[in-house]
Amino acid sequence: MRERFVEAAEVVVKALTNERFEHQGRFFQIPETSIRPRPFSHPERRLYGAAVSPDTAERMAKLGLGVLVAIPLYGWDAQAKDVQRHNEIIRRMGREPVPPIVSSFVYCAETEKEAREGARQHMGGYWGAADAHYHFSDGHLKNVKGYEHYGVIADNAKTATPEQSVDGFVSLQVAGTPDQCLEQIYSMKDKVGFDHFIAVFSYGGMPAELVQRNMRLFAAEVMPKLQREEPQAVPVTATAGAAALRVEV
Repeated sequence: MRERFVEAAEVVVKALTNERFEHQGRFFQIPETSIRPRPFSHPERRLYGAAVSPDTAERMAKLGLGVLVAIPLYGWDAQAKDVQRHNEIIRRMGREPVPPIVSSFVYCAETEKEAREGARQHMGGYWGAADAHYHFSDGHLKNVKGYEHYGVIADNAKTATPEQSVDGFVSLQVAGTPDQCLEQIYSMKDKVGFDHFIAVFSYGGMPAELVQRNMRLFAAEVMPKLQREEPQAVPVTATAGAAALRVEV
C-alpha cells in the first residue's frame, strides 16, 4: 500500500534526522523517542528510493530522497523525464538534487551472439517469473491506486509476442561484448545523469559458473575503461548473489 510506504519512509527520515522524534499518523503512532546508537554522520542525506514509475519518482522527491532506478521496466527517455520531474520538485523545496543511482542486469560475454542468447534466456527467465508473480501483463494494476502506470506494460503486452516482450525488457538492460556494455552504460548515463551504477550479474536461474564468468569479464574489460574515462566517471557496484564488489571509477 503506497500510503503505508510513504508514512513509513517519513518515520525513517525523522528518526535519522532528529535527536528525538515522535510521529502520529494514520498507520504509525510513535511517542517521543530516539534511536540508539545514533548515526555519527547524516544518512538521511544519502537516502534513495526505488522509482520505477512517474508516481514513485515524484513521491521520492517529496520525501526528499534521491532516485534509484531499480531494474528499468520502461524506456530510458521516459526514465529521464521522471528524473527531471523529481529534480524540479527537489529544487522547489530549496535543495539541490543528488544524481540518481541506476541498477541494471548485466550480461557480459566474449561475443555479441553469446551475450544476446544468454540475456534472452536468463533476463527472460527473470521477466517471466516477475510477470507470473505480479501479473503485470493482465492489466489488473491499472485499477490499483498508485500503480496505474503498470497498465502501460499490460497495454504493450496486448500487441507483443512473448519473445518481443522479453526482447523489450533485455533492451533496457546491459548485454553484449565488453565494449558494447560500456557503450550502453554511457548511453544510460547520458539519458538520466547518474553517477553510480549497480551491476547485477545473477538472475533468472543463471548457473554459478556463468555468473562468475559474467562478473569476471566485466571486471577485467569494462571497469578499467570506466576508471580511465575520467570525464564520464561512473562508480560501479557489482553484485552477484551474496557477493558484492564496489569500485570507484
